[in-house]
Amino acid sequence: MLSSGGTEPISAAIGWAGGTPDQPGSTTLHLNLAEPDKIAFLKPCYLVTGIPTPPLPNPIQDGTTLVQVIDPAAGTVELSKPLVHPSADCAYQFTRPVDDYASEAMIKLWYSWAQYYLAHWKDQTPSAPTAPTAILGSVETMTATLAFNEPHPELVKGMAVTGPGLDDAQTEVGLHQGDAVILAIASDKRSVILNQVPATGSTNATFTFMRPQSLLWTPTAQGDPGYPLIGDQFVFSSEPLWHDPYTFSQKVYLIMASMNQIGQPNNDSVSKFMQDVVGANMGYIFTDVAKKTDDAQMVIAMIRDMIKSVLRGVTDFTKYPDTVDDHGNHLVWYPDPTESHGGQPFNVFNLDPFSDRA
Repeated sequence: MLSSGGTEPISAAIGWAGGTPDQPGSTTLHLNLAEPDKIAFLKPCYLVTGIPTPPLPNPIQDGTTLVQVIDPAAGTVELSKPLVHPSADCAYQFTRPVDDYASEAMIKLWYSWAQYYLAHWKDQTPSAPTAPTAILGSVETMTATLAFNEPHPELVKGMAVTGPGLDDAQTEVGLHQGDAVILAIASDKRSVILNQVPATGSTNATFTFMRPQSLLWTPTAQGDPGYPLIGDQFVFSSEPLWHDPYTFSQKVYLIMASMNQIGQPNNDSVSKFMQDVVGANMGYIFTDVAKKTDDAQMVIAMIRDMIKSVLRGVTDFTKYPDTVDDHGNHLVWYPDPTESHGGQPFNVFNLDPFSDRA
């Protein structure tokens, strides 16, 4: 809404023109002339994604942008990358870049914390595997707890998990995007809680555990929105427990990795993704049927509390209320964004510096 001013659209989906489809190798795309207002919305550099009719493949390559509108009256546009499949039976989403100061700063800061966790995720568990590791596990239908036959102390929160019932997990609008990840680990190391509930259970099945993965829509210096992250520049010293950088970055990563699962079109751009993150739209992670289960509600509550914590600038708001006094250090939720923390000229623990503190 910051990017749009509350009135202008962020994106528009336009159907294919019909008739003879554009073929693989073509950078010219013919759009449906029945939607002239949407064609008029298009401008160079808009991100282009395809929404094909299942089971047809997606004709649009990742990172494709709009070069120009060739002829609005003909509905023809030029793409930065050629089609890889025929254009038939596919809608095309055009999303304009985010270029307002507030959204850019917030997106950059959230992803920088995720970048920090990706660099430090095994600091406290040196034995954690960096290569994909197969482990036998059991999970019941529509539950989030994956149990093992023996302890697995090598596992770390945020590790991606694939396997029966998870690979084809459905969300509110379709197939999940990012992998399920570990949200919590039992004290005896014999089970973990995932951020997804499988539609079908499995007993002594093979599940693959991978190091925490890079997130969808991660900004890069060369890409769209086109600015570098700064998580690798964070420097901390003598932070109080409620600002423990490792735990704080872990919470941020778990939130973002959980929201990464949301399917398209609810999660088709960095703007919509961050809207779900900051807006705590955890319900999109599950199907309507799954949301009625106790375990899905448990996962939703876990993610909700993590969001409330990091937006208040602490690792755990239930553990560190805003009355903590540690050797004269009084904790105040929503830390002053102008204070220097993390080696930066601003407070990296304030993830929403543009909000009202009420």
